[in-house]
Amino acid sequence: MVWLEELRSRRASTPVIVLTAPNDVAAAIHSLRRGANDCLAKPFELDDLVARIATVLPRTASFDSKA
Repeated sequence: MVWLEELRSRRASTPVIVLTAPNDVAAAIHSLRRGANDCLAKPFELDDLVARIATVLPRTASFDSKA
């Protein structure tokens, strides 16, 4: 997840939802510790992705307005 670490080191508040392999809890934890906003295991329902996006966007928008 070098790309994620690089993104966060630039203090970018770009929302990141990482897609992981099924049952890959280690990858999800690794991603979250490196700055991902959320994780979603594949395969996933489109409604689940839309719900995650709807949750992450307001949080990151709120962060941007405070910067």
